[in-house]
Amino acid sequence: MKNMKKWMSLVLIVALFATLLAGCASQATTAAPAETAAGETTAAPAAKSDVKITFLNSKGEITAQLEEAAKAFTAETGIEMEIIPCPAGTSPFETASAMYSSGSAPSILMVDPNDVPKFTDKVLDLSQESWVSLAMPGALDAGSVDGKVLAMPLTVEGYGIIANKKTIETASGAAFDPSTVKTYSDLETLFGKISAAGVAPVKICQENWSLGAHLFSQVYINQSSDPAVVQKFVDDLKAGSVKLMDNKVFVDFMKTFDLMIANNYGKADPLNFRYEEEPLLLTSGQAAMWYQGNWTWPNFVDSAAADDMDYVFLPLVLGDDANAYGNSQIIAGVSKEMMIDKEQNSPEQQEAAKQFLNWLVTSDAGQKAIAVDMKLIPAFTGFAYAPEDPLARSILTYLEAGNTMPTIATLPADHWEKIGGILQKYLAEQSAGKGNHETLAQEIEAYWKNT
Repeated sequence: MKNMKKWMSLVLIVALFATLLAGCASQATTAAPAETAAGETTAAPAAKSDVKITFLNSKGEITAQLEEAAKAFTAETGIEMEIIPCPAGTSPFETASAMYSSGSAPSILMVDPNDVPKFTDKVLDLSQESWVSLAMPGALDAGSVDGKVLAMPLTVEGYGIIANKKTIETASGAAFDPSTVKTYSDLETLFGKISAAGVAPVKICQENWSLGAHLFSQVYINQSSDPAVVQKFVDDLKAGSVKLMDNKVFVDFMKTFDLMIANNYGKADPLNFRYEEEPLLLTSGQAAMWYQGNWTWPNFVDSAAADDMDYVFLPLVLGDDANAYGNSQIIAGVSKEMMIDKEQNSPEQQEAAKQFLNWLVTSDAGQKAIAVDMKLIPAFTGFAYAPEDPLARSILTYLEAGNTMPTIATLPADHWEKIGGILQKYLAEQSAGKGNHETLAQEIEAYWKNT
């Protein structure tokens, strides 16, 4: 670890998110090192194994890095490994379920935290794996069911409004401190300064997963700092006893969402963009902000200009009470869980899958793959590497200051698809000046009552 004091602070803070996080670990062996002609050491090529395992990857932005990690693992162990990406626009739960139905369940399935209980009878109990003791405090909770650890957390991630400080400062002619944006009025004023300079203040990601799983989740999370209050709000929605138009957080959310839509890059055709293009709008200075998470950094580095920029996170501010919960915080928690199939993979494949998960956490190559190559914030202690990109550093700043809100891991598997679709429709309608808050609220309420 590059800064143990910093990471010990992170350990203590992540413990506050005990209801959100999860993880596991296992024992692995690696090939003996061999000396190169240059005098350096490298892993000796492993004998080819008869075992092949598959890995369902639901984090598309790290596909290339995960494939490289798989190659390194194969070189060390001889175990062949295939990375299978989730189809675009399909939830990990849907993809994994379809693979089970077809008799081709992956050896390792990467799912969202709220999906873990849905696979309880199909995956291994990993409670006795040796790397369980390496997980950060609280990092095993979301992946545990009935006292059994069923999943290993891949990373701690956070999300909010990503801001390009250089673009904002150039547009406004003044130094920019993200902590000064505490209310809706502050954000509105900032947008006005940026727009006056001929720059789009924000780019709204039009993907249903971004709108449904992340942006709208703030309506639930911002209800209270007490997770029990948040869960009651969700339960009341499901029971049909909540009127969103009477809920202050929802009303304030819609006001901020409308402000973003009015200042959105590509407002004339807001759904006609590709996710991969959007970071480049920030690096090129065409847009100043983007609501996303630190997982997007691998997409940023596709542009050489990314090295010249300074990026920070801003909270999605709702309403004009600077002290309101959420106006000083961003959302952070374990975002992806990895489980091992026990139904359709052989005992040999199961052991090989355990070995890979352990390799990710305990080997130098695995730790480097997570923290350096994939640019992820580890959910485990004892890492020799820490992510150095500005988005991860900004997340760590919020974590260390205690200014984060927990993610919500109890949403239905189709929430991001259905709610995201409803918000996509509203995004298009409101961009044309035809959006209706009451209609949107009714559609969301109908989704919950039919869930």
